[in-house]
Parts: sequence; structure tokens; C-alpha cells
Amino acid sequence: MTNEEKAQKLNSIELELKKMVSSYGVSNDFIEHMDRIHKLGSIAGNVFENIQDYIISNTDEEHVYHFAHKIKGINVEKLENAIISTNSAYYIYTFARDIKGANIEKLEDAIIATNKFEYIYNFVKYVKGANVEKFENAFIDNKNSEYIYKFSHIKGANIKKLEEAIIATQNAEYIYYFARDVKGANINKLEDAIVNTGNRFYIYEFACFVPKANTERLSEIFNQKLKKDETNDDDIDSLLSSLYE
Repeated sequence: MTNEEKAQKLNSIELELKKMVSSYGVSNDFIEHMDRIHKLGSIAGNVFENIQDYIISNTDEEHVYHFAHKIKGINVEKLENAIISTNSAYYIYTFARDIKGANIEKLEDAIIATNKFEYIYNFVKYVKGANVEKFENAFIDNKNSEYIYKFSHIKGANIKKLEEAIIATQNAEYIYYFARDVKGANINKLEDAIVNTGNRFYIYEFACFVPKANTERLSEIFNQKLKKDETNDDDIDSLLSSLYE
């Protein structure tokens, strides 16, 4: 076979592979063909690299991820950069979780920048080698009470730091959950915080379901608020009734 004939055949193979991946994605047949091309090495010329570049330039983040996940001999850094450029929190997370050789530190910064709390949390929970302190600071800086609470269940979390952050949110629901569920939480401090929110419902929940809560104190505060709220209701009723006079 002449070099010209070989070049023509390789060009035909490349075109067919591009059609295949465009139509059917990273299918089993496509994976098998790419594996054979990878094994051929220099005999296959630049077909492998060209297909990889085509995937990056002409398909979406799902195809890029599946190519990286299922194809041998990939350029991890190039595909990683492509995933980051999509700003897709889900695929940044799954790339870090599943792709051997991924730059975890780089992907950490990328996932935090998306501001998608669900996948940021999944990243630190499920990606081996994730920087716990970096993610902890990200959640605290965002003042997201739900995920500050959830982060307290991550191995290596700084409970004291998270406790201060949850109190600062003044979110009665998650202050209560933190006190109820987090081992090592300062119940006295969280009790003061729940009282300061003035939320009657969660003051009651705190008294009933948080071990070591000062139930006598909280019951008295609850009853005082109940009486005050009922008085306010009466005042509103009187004002509304006066409109008809």
C-alpha cells in the first residue's frame, strides 16, 4: 500500500468515526473502533487525536465525559479543560470522580465557581482527595444554611467553625437540625441562637428533640412568645374590626 493510499484510508476511517459519534454518541461500536486505533499507534497516524479534537469541538459535555471515561489513551488534560469550559457542575463533578489522572485541585476550583451547591457537596463527599477545608470555606462564604449543616457530616469537617457559621445565618430550622444531629455541637450556644431567632416553632422543636436542651428555659420562652403572639393577633383583629365602625 502506498503512502497516498494509506492516507486516503485513514481519512475515510476518520470521517466514518466522526459520523458515528455524531449520530450515536460514544457507542460500543465506536469504543471498539477507537480501541483498535489506539493499539495501532503510529500506524493509524493522527486519527485518534483528530477524533478527540472533534469530540471536544463539535459535541457537548456529555460526549466529552463519556469519551474520557470509556476510551483508552486519551489526553486527560485536554478533555478536562473542555469539561471545565462548559461550566457544567454535573460533568465537572463526575469527571473528577471517575477519570483516572484528573487534576482534582483544578476541578475543585471549577466546581466551586459554578455555585451549584448540590454538585459542590457531592464533589467533596465522593471525590477521593478533595480538599475538605476549601469546600468548607466555600459553603461558609456562601452562607447557605442547608449545606453548612450538611457539610457537618463530611469526614474532617471543622464542627466548631461550621457551628459559628450556622448561627450566623440566623436560620432557625438549620440551627435546630445542627443541634439535634451533629455530634460535638455546643448545645448551650445553639440554644441561645435558636432563642435569638424568635422562631416559636423551632424553639419548641429544640426543647422537645435536642438532647441536653434546657427544656424549662425554652418552655418559659415559648409560652411568653405564645402569649405575646396571641396579644398581637388580638390587636390586629381589633384594628381590622375598627374599619367597619
